[in-house]
Amino acid sequence: MTLYINTYTVKSMIDKKISIEVMGPIIEETIKQDGTVKLQISGNSMRPFYIHQETIVCLEKVHSPLKQFDVVFYRNENEQYLLHRIINIKGSTLVICGDALSQKEYIDESLIIARVQYHERNGKVTPSSSKRYQMKVKWWNKLSPLRKYLIRFFPYKK
Repeated sequence: MTLYINTYTVKSMIDKKISIEVMGPIIEETIKQDGTVKLQISGNSMRPFYIHQETIVCLEKVHSPLKQFDVVFYRNENEQYLLHRIINIKGSTLVICGDALSQKEYIDESLIIARVQYHERNGKVTPSSSKRYQMKVKWWNKLSPLRKYLIRFFPYKK
């Protein structure tokens, strides 16, 4: 079973948007039942890899140990649903940060709902396990002290 969600919102017949806070439990239930969820990215925190309203991610249940640089969908302690990258693992504590951000978040592994299996943009599908993609992610993270300057080269979308 695959659930498709557009821009963290679903448009009904009367063109009403439903927030991620409302859709979050549906996503969680779909993932728990070994389903997948295709979600259009909303926001700029994962630039340059995921572009606002252009990138679609496929979320799946976590069946193997989480690794550094996995992108995960989770609900933080403030009950917000987020999609960010694991930048470090310390026991059962994950250090998570958006690719365009500098503020790290420390969360327990139990808060993870799903992991990104692949993303697509402009018709091109990139598996999260792609060697080329992984290399780009590692370099981007090595350059984190310069991130606030480098991110200016990637367009911000509203």
